[in-house]
Amino acid sequence: MSDEDQKSPQPGRPRVADRVVRHRSWVVAATLVVVIVLFSLIAGRARTRGRPPVVQFGVQVRPPSASGLVYTNGWLVSGGAEQVAVYAGSEASNRADGLLLIVQVSAHRHRSARVVIRGSGAVTLLRPASPATVTAALHAQLRFITAAGATGILDVGDGRTAFIH
Repeated sequence: MSDEDQKSPQPGRPRVADRVVRHRSWVVAATLVVVIVLFSLIAGRARTRGRPPVVQFGVQVRPPSASGLVYTNGWLVSGGAEQVAVYAGSEASNRADGLLLIVQVSAHRHRSARVVIRGSGAVTLLRPASPATVTAALHAQLRFITAAGATGILDVGDGRTAFIH
């Protein structure tokens, strides 16, 4: 810049050099804000990327063949190598007892649980809302109805049942 630019042409008016520096600092600040917002958006999308799980409900969800279950219906949630399934019905050896089978399969784990509901008769699952992820399905609470007409809730995570009054 020349000496003329360094001098303020009028008293009380900022020099050209001061105006350029002030303008540059606003541009830098605005650029930083834009970069931070973009990184936040990209990071948020990276966490939510992927397809929602596949959810099946009803009689087409077939239970394991050697389950000892007289089948009524089922619920299955799968995504990638993970799967959670609940099969409902009654025990083959005693049809007066309801039976819920919970099966969790992943790449490194296979877990199953049998939940017997004594004296209830066959159990039928009621259609639940679709979970957003397979992990959410592991903590779902499924409603069911017994042959006797009682309504209950199954906690998929711990296999506990409770009747609704």
